[in-house]
Amino acid sequence: MVIFLNLDGSAEKVSPQRLFQGSNNVTNVDVIAPFSSLTALNIGFIRPDGTVRGYFPMEYVTQSVNPKAAVWTFKLPFAVLNEMGELSIAINAVTVKGNTTSYLCVVTVEESVLPYPQPEPPDPDAYDYITLYLQRLEARTAEIPALVKDVYATGTNEFKYKTQSGIESAPVYLPGVGGGTVAYRKMAAYKGDILAGTTVAGGSWSEVFGSQGTLIYYSVVIPAYVHGQMEYGADNGESPVLPDELSIDFDLLRGDMNGNYLEGFAPEWAKDADGDITVRCNAPLALAIRVWNGRGIKGDQGIQGEQGDKGDPGNALKVDKFYTSVADMEADLPNVDIDTTAMIQTDAGVEDEDNAKIYECQIFDGVKRWVFISDLSGATGATPDIQAQAVGLPPGSA
Repeated sequence: MVIFLNLDGSAEKVSPQRLFQGSNNVTNVDVIAPFSSLTALNIGFIRPDGTVRGYFPMEYVTQSVNPKAAVWTFKLPFAVLNEMGELSIAINAVTVKGNTTSYLCVVTVEESVLPYPQPEPPDPDAYDYITLYLQRLEARTAEIPALVKDVYATGTNEFKYKTQSGIESAPVYLPGVGGGTVAYRKMAAYKGDILAGTTVAGGSWSEVFGSQGTLIYYSVVIPAYVHGQMEYGADNGESPVLPDELSIDFDLLRGDMNGNYLEGFAPEWAKDADGDITVRCNAPLALAIRVWNGRGIKGDQGIQGEQGDKGDPGNALKVDKFYTSVADMEADLPNVDIDTTAMIQTDAGVEDEDNAKIYECQIFDGVKRWVFISDLSGATGATPDIQAQAVGLPPGSA
């Protein structure tokens, strides 16, 4: 579906296809608008039954054929054509300065067959199985002494946890509040707040200007020593963490400089070789950043399990047939039963590499064949170097 945003504030669908109830031919919504690439677009849907989906950020794709317009796209992760009637598509455009323009495009979803039948209710017995499973799971985990049972705060920036055996942990400190040991780097992930507004106004964002003195965007740096995720590998005796292992995500944006709630912004970020993270956005908004390196917390050594029962004695080797060569054994294959054990005994003894080899008759892929089991021959010893020497004998001793 292609939508064009006009300068007069109106919006219209320009793609020619008709929309039918339950159809899957609309998977992307592309918007062409006379805005710069720094403009943020978000999109929402009001279905004919009155339910609302959105708003969602749209992705800037490229400049269109017309240099005065650009293209944004949104891939639909859900169905918006389940109901027939008028489908309203709402689009908000937010400029770098925070000015917002709203557009509304109404399209008609024509009547058709629903794409899927109503789901059948689950078998009531399934709930019994689920309840039984949860009961067994709770009983099994109750027997694990090292499993964490309670987590509770012990200060403004620290917490402790207690295992099921009653052992209390040392304090674990959180970053960004007060003092305390920087133990948070042992945690699986870092979460920090980026304050709305510029650094001059008490916020976290720095203004970045272009060569012409024009404000381009806002940025903030999260150093590696703050998020701590580059140091986790060294603490656990593992290989050092590489910048490519870092993953970055953001919570929903919580508001602009005036406290107004906004959605639809997609901050960009980059990381350098030291693990420092630079975040860039077209507005100095309040948001939360999360950083993790994909490596879980290394747990304590588990309790050694009980020694298993002693196994039954092994069966003695039994040889059912003897052959003087591998060729004779293969020729006799049609005449032997499955699980028959055979040994090669050649006249050459240890000089023949096939001597004393053990085979067993088995079936693979429906075909009977000999399978090599073991080689009972010993290694051939070195030939001694013996030289004859003439020795004088006394007369009459011959």
